[in-house]
Parts: sequence; C-alpha cells; structure tokens
Amino acid sequence: MQPDRYFNRHTGDIADDFGGTVPIAPSLTPEPLSAEDAGIDLSYIPTITAKTPPTVVETHLPQPENSSTTVPARTMEPSKSQPDSIPGTPNGNLRVVTLSLPREAREVLDRTTRKTQLARGEVVMIALRQHYREIASQFAVPNAKDEDPFGPPRVIRRRKRLDEPRSVPLYLTESEALGLKRMKDGVTLSMSGIVTEAILRHYGRAR
Repeated sequence: MQPDRYFNRHTGDIADDFGGTVPIAPSLTPEPLSAEDAGIDLSYIPTITAKTPPTVVETHLPQPENSSTTVPARTMEPSKSQPDSIPGTPNGNLRVVTLSLPREAREVLDRTTRKTQLARGEVVMIALRQHYREIASQFAVPNAKDEDPFGPPRVIRRRKRLDEPRSVPLYLTESEALGLKRMKDGVTLSMSGIVTEAILRHYGRAR
C-alpha cells in the first residue's frame, strides 16, 4: 500500500502520511546564457541615453485691476489726432467737398471746365481767390455795437430758392477747404452760396 502524498507549501516538498519527504526534481528549464558566454559581440550597438524632458515654466502676466476678458466696443468718435473741422472727406491728398449749386452756376462751371481743361475745383478756386474780399464785405456778419449789451445778432443763413439745385463734388486741398469754411463763418452765406457768387461774378452768367 502506497502512502498518500501531498505538497507542503511551507517547505516546497512533497510529504507523505509517514512524515517522509520526496524532494522535487530541479527545473529542467536551462538558465539563460549571457551575451558574453554566448560569444555575441554587442560593441556595435550604440548606447541610447535617455534625455531629461525640458522643464516647462508657467508664467502669469499681471492683470490690471478691474480687467475683464471682453473687448470694449469701438466708438464712432473721430480721432482727436486729426482735425475734424475741415469740410469734406479725404481722397488722397485732396478733400471732396460736395456743394449744392443751382442750374445756372453749374452750366457756367461746366462750360468753363470744358474751355480751360481744368478740374472743377481749380475753376472754383480761381474765382474765389479773385472775389472773396468783395463777397466777404458784402455779406459780412454784422458786428455788435459797443453799447449793445446783448452781443452780436444771430446769423440766419436761410436757403435761397435755387433753380434745379444739384450736388456737385469739388476736389480741394485741405487749406482750400478750410479757407472756404472760415470764410463761411464770417458771412451770412453758406459755402454753396459763396461758391455760386464767386462763379457768377468771375465767369459771368450762363449764355
């Protein structure tokens, strides 16, 4: 009768009922050989050195007080770095000043531009330079008398009834446009009225 055998997990042996032990056979799995024992030359394999990853430094810019992430809306206010009192709109080195001229003044202006081969702005400035003094004198804003405690009278620039008025763009330099505005401030005429007077005085009536 063969005794029962069991495995002793504490000693790693196989024991029987009579207290005997049966040693376990050594493992048949051979131990791995090293490269040197196997005769393998590993000198040609480059050595790979692990690089240390760069350190990431987080920087936080200081935020102004009461700052917010919303962008303020752009305003339509004109830039204070550029004068906003010059009449007209910029167009290159010139200003486009649009005036309302009656039919007679337009006909004289068109006839003169065809004859002289000049631009309308140049034709108008020739007439203004020739007649601005008499126009400024005839239509000057009345001054207050020294004894008048109420100041100068109000300047009322009423529109005259024009014959078929049309908008006419004039290309003027900044100094010419500003000079026309300053002249308008001293007379009872609008800029359109000043130009109309100058055209008819200098070039005559329409034929």
